[in-house]
Amino acid sequence: MTRILIATNRLLLPGDAPSFGESFSALGPSELRFAWAIQEEGSPTYRIELVPEDGANSGSALPSETLLARVLSEIRSGRMSNNWVLYVHGYNNTFADSVRSALRLAHTYKAHSTNTDLGDVAVLLFSWPSDPGGSLAISTDPIGAYRRTQRTAELSATALERLLQRLLHFFVLKAAADPGLSRLRSNAMVHSLGNYLLQHTQLPAGGPPLFDLLTLHQADVNTTDHATWVDRLTVARRLWVTINAFDDVLRISDVINQERLGTAQSGLNGRRPVYLDVTGMDNLATSHNLFLGDHNNPKLRLICHRLLVGYPWPLLGVLGGSNFYEHLPSNSWRVRGDKAGTATETLGDFRGPEG
Repeated sequence: MTRILIATNRLLLPGDAPSFGESFSALGPSELRFAWAIQEEGSPTYRIELVPEDGANSGSALPSETLLARVLSEIRSGRMSNNWVLYVHGYNNTFADSVRSALRLAHTYKAHSTNTDLGDVAVLLFSWPSDPGGSLAISTDPIGAYRRTQRTAELSATALERLLQRLLHFFVLKAAADPGLSRLRSNAMVHSLGNYLLQHTQLPAGGPPLFDLLTLHQADVNTTDHATWVDRLTVARRLWVTINAFDDVLRISDVINQERLGTAQSGLNGRRPVYLDVTGMDNLATSHNLFLGDHNNPKLRLICHRLLVGYPWPLLGVLGGSNFYEHLPSNSWRVRGDKAGTATETLGDFRGPEG
């Protein structure tokens, strides 16, 4: 069985089978509702179980407080993984799309014999209404649909802020005072246009970091000014930015925007991030999703697993026909093919910066 936790600011739809739509909660874009998605082993379908909200306004604990206390209890007892990943999806995802991708993420990165030092990944999905006009709007007015979704992302920022504050309280502050939770780790992977949402989020500052490692995955944001906000992401101890210059989805976005960070091979001037350029890696081609793409590349899958669990040195030991080197002119780690490299390029330290 695969089970993920969902936090969403989408509208709860009427009906016997719980689901959420492509507009904001009836209480506004900053309102959060929690649910579980459960998929039985071998089943192509899943079911949604809403977290009860009884007593939310009666002076008792908020639903999220009761829920997260229960999660900590299951982690403490070993019934739930201690490797948690907050996953924020990108553009043109219905609620069902976002749930399926999150379930697939949890299923794909279960511990297995070749990754004995890595554990299962427990996924917390933040699902926001990123497909407000549906496929018809995208096909008839693609630029207008994209701009409206950017606005939806901006309006969703407060909901994400509220979620991060709750996670900080439970996953960091309460866990720090509980010896039974000493191995709890929280990381984050923000995909594509989800990074635009993150850019507009006022993140917790001045306290301990919430995440060990935050991956800005194929970010659909401007390259030119990214360092001004990325360097302020103190919500995480370490930041990684992934790049595939051939990404076909971001290449379309490039047509109506400035150069996207997820395809950039210059202007990588952030002080804190490690820029990981996987362009040209075996079987990757034009993939927009390194974590869930059908690229059949075990080395890349290992790197992605390491990023999700906050492994200290994700590139350590990833050698072979396509190993990585530090490309100093671009401030990034790149793939070295059999004929790639010049005298000015060095293998460097595979561990990369820790800051």
